[in-house]
Amino acid sequence: MARTLVITASGRESFTGRQLQRLDQLGSIDGDPVDIVGRVEPLSDAEFVRLARPYDVVALTRRPRKYLDRGVLSRLPNLQAVVVHTTGVHWVDVEYLTERDVDVLSLGGYATESVAEHTLAGILMLSRRTHLSFDRARGLIPATVSLRGFELRNRIVGIVGYGRIGRRVHELLAPMTTNILVHDPAHRASLDLATVLGRSELLVLAASSDYGRAPIIGASELAVTSARYVVNAACDELVDHNAVVEAIRQRRIDGYVLDEFDETLAEADVEPGRIVQTMHTGWYSDEAMERGKEEWVGMIERAAVSSARSGPPIGERRAA
Repeated sequence: MARTLVITASGRESFTGRQLQRLDQLGSIDGDPVDIVGRVEPLSDAEFVRLARPYDVVALTRRPRKYLDRGVLSRLPNLQAVVVHTTGVHWVDVEYLTERDVDVLSLGGYATESVAEHTLAGILMLSRRTHLSFDRARGLIPATVSLRGFELRNRIVGIVGYGRIGRRVHELLAPMTTNILVHDPAHRASLDLATVLGRSELLVLAASSDYGRAPIIGASELAVTSARYVVNAACDELVDHNAVVEAIRQRRIDGYVLDEFDETLAEADVEPGRIVQTMHTGWYSDEAMERGKEEWVGMIERAAVSSARSGPPIGERRAA
């Protein structure tokens, strides 16, 4: 019989009444109710293992765990499926789970529009320095910090990664500048990364990543790029943040935006406004929340039913 655990920030309050009914009804399939736990703060390895160990299906957002690594996953002997409330699975050791024939289910394009619009907001924030204007108005920065911005018109923008988000960012930027370069090996009009780095004035990162993959933007890439600004719309693992801090100190780049929190960036001693962290809120909109939660509940249902019946793996949703 399949036992299912769902971990969210607000527990049962995360779901609508109808969604809770659907999850509760899963108990009639195998006799075990779906346990829904609220957790705001991250779980330690020991806490997570103690909580998740009895379950066959574990569904969670990224808030309780920064990474699902082999060390903790190997201590969950009953695991048959992991259902994550994220699109990217770079924080999950999918290779290890595949070896164990454990399904990994992730969301589709539920937040494409929200993340693309958030990315545009980050670009405009850098170009118009609105974050610094706000801080100046509140007396948080001295008058010596410049509020002078630049226009996007005629700027050359490089987009690294041309999936759903990269394409939508392109569409949003097109009315402002038609000078957009793309790097993505899967895209027929892709330029090589060296060309995009060498010609861009502003760089947007919208690529996916895999668990344990080395950053695609490090010291060597920052040393040769003509881009003065980098906006990371994807994940922090794409970039070597120590290299970013050093590049900003040496004025090789003038600004970096990350939709996540990173301690290296937070502790960097650089001029105010050169580094902006938006705390992983690009996906966090009313519309994306509604779409994502509905899709997530559907995936939890599929995982629980498949595990309870010991049927064929849910192969079409397995993360690659």
